[in-house]
Order: sequence, then C-alpha cells, then structure tokens
Amino acid sequence: MKIKLDNLKKDEQISLKLEAVYEKFGYRKFKMRSFEEYSMYLSYSDFLLSKNIITFSGLDGKLLALRPDVTLSIIKNTKASKSNTEKLFYNEKVYREFSKEYKEINQTGVELIGNINLYSYAEITTLALKSLECIGSDYVLDISDMAVVGAIIDEIEPSDSEKAVLYEFLKAKNIDDFLAYATKKEISEEKINAFCALIKVSGGEKEFDAFVKDIAISEKISTALNNFKAVLSVLSKQDGGDKINVNFSIYGNADYYNGLIFNGYVQGVPKAVLSGGRYDKLLQKFGKEVGAIGFAVYLGEIERYLENDVPSTDILVLFKEDADIEELIKAVNDLISKGYSVRVDTAIPEDFKFLKLFVFDNGCLVEKKND
Repeated sequence: MKIKLDNLKKDEQISLKLEAVYEKFGYRKFKMRSFEEYSMYLSYSDFLLSKNIITFSGLDGKLLALRPDVTLSIIKNTKASKSNTEKLFYNEKVYREFSKEYKEINQTGVELIGNINLYSYAEITTLALKSLECIGSDYVLDISDMAVVGAIIDEIEPSDSEKAVLYEFLKAKNIDDFLAYATKKEISEEKINAFCALIKVSGGEKEFDAFVKDIAISEKISTALNNFKAVLSVLSKQDGGDKINVNFSIYGNADYYNGLIFNGYVQGVPKAVLSGGRYDKLLQKFGKEVGAIGFAVYLGEIERYLENDVPSTDILVLFKEDADIEELIKAVNDLISKGYSVRVDTAIPEDFKFLKLFVFDNGCLVEKKND
C-alpha cells in the first residue's frame, strides 16, 4: 500500500523523508528494544539530556529503564571496528521528562561508527543539512570544534572549576565577564585576544579565516585550527555549504565529544532541532577503540511548532440511517478505487479535517460545499 504523504501529519512526513535520505546514502535502519538495564544509563547520566529516568523491575529482579536515549544503546550493541565501519540510522521513541512530566518523544538520527576520516565528516554534515531541509527551507547549521576550544582554554591554564566558567563565558558570548576574569587572573593580552576572537567568530569559511591569526597562538592550537580548517573547506563546498555557520559558542560535554560538533536550527522553532558531533571519547568509555560521529533530529521537540493542518482524509461521506447500505458501500468502494481516502459517518466528527464533503442521498453521492 502506497502512503500518501500529504495526508500525514508534518512530523510523520518529515520522519519518512529523513529515512529516505539516510537509505540513499547506504545507512541501515537499527531497531532496538524500548528498555535497557538501568545501570548503563546511571553510568552515563551526564551524557543524557534528562537525568530523570523511568525504571521498573524485570522478572529476574534486575532494574530496567525505559530508553531515554538511543545512542547509548547503539554503542552498547555495535560490532564496528577500524576495519568494519557501521552506518546506521534509527527512528525510535525515547522517554524523557518534559515540562515536569514524562513524555514519549519521537527521535530520528544517524550514527557512523568505525573508521572516521575527512569523507565521514563531509557525509555526516551533508546528511545533517539534508535533514534540516526536510524540516524547513530556512535553516542554518552551526558548527564548532572541541579540539580548538579545548586547546585555547588549556592555554589559559584554568582550574577545573574555572574551566567550567570559561565554557559558560563562551556559550553566552560573554566578553565583559571574561575580561573581568582575565584581569583578575592576570592573563596575557595574547591569550585574551585569542579567547575573545573565539567568541566573536560568526559566519562561513571566509569570516572564520579573518580570526585565525588571533586564535593561533600556540602549536597545539594551530594544529587543531588546521584540522578544523581542512574540514570546513570541504564542508563549505557541499550542497548547502552556504548554510554552515562557524559558532564556537556551541558546546558538547568534553568528557564525551572531541572534534567537530554542530547544532541545527530552522525558522519558526526557538531551539535546536538537530545536534551531534564526534564522540570517540564515549566509545572509549565503553572499551571500544573506534571513532564515532552522528546526530539526532528531535522531532518530538519540534512537532508542537509545526502546523498540522493536513486533512485527516480526502473525502467525508455523510449518510442517513435509512440509506441503502449496499449502494453506499459500492459508492465508497468506487471512490477508494480511484485513489481517495474516505471516511463514512452520520455526522461531521469534531476536529476532523477533510478536503471534500459528500452526502449520500437517494442512492447517489452529492458533493456539498465544505465550509
């Protein structure tokens, strides 16, 4: 049976479009159960978006949890190695706290696990851009690099608590408070300029190049910058490359992410609808010595901002109780054979949308004006 996309809700349409994109690039759909042992989520709780997890006891007495995240389950079950790269996508439900209540949320995403190279970056970023395009025509993909950010922050030589503060300055693009901190710590002008340049960067490859000289104040930073520039150069030349914006204020957990990270935004939704990056460190914590990069599309986060004004059916047919049911069935089957979706009822259902309204009267279908 062929599904008519126009008759689905917007989030359902997007989900099917995303699956089609990922399959075209050779990604295999990954299916999993809805729960895992709670101990796994507890061990990686700071990786999760929501710390509150729904738990229950299994028949063997083990404490289980409804899945709050998909990536952890994929990593746990992957058979990827440096010689065997896995390319997976998923369309699953996760269970998280949302607005002080637990919600079942739709989530779609891709994971590339194994040998990560320059092409891997280009492919994943292309998929991220195409994913955003499936959601809306007006979009932007912010990208950053944890290696560049980490190298500059290490150059300032902060304590662990100060390091967290510096990340917050960067996240908020807060130059004033950073300068006050730098004055108190007697940080050199060169290092101050490098951090401020990191805050100010915004735009594509050309705009980024204008700040490189101020940022490259050590060999370690220069190496990280050169690696990032190589990736950015390739990405900028892809379809949708003009939608890429360098923004070092986006941040991933430094205990898990390394290298490229990104957030995607579409017009009309006030938060990121896509996020991801390279997370080799998370694989290492699972004892797996391979690379990994991927992203998630938060369909559950955006569905309340999308207009779901699509009709529930093409045609609504109303009939009276004394109608000739055999003739009614014939008339309805005739419409269905012509490719229409049809609902038959004695009255117009509440909050039900349809394109055409027919009344079955004296053995015939009569079209009525749909107000």
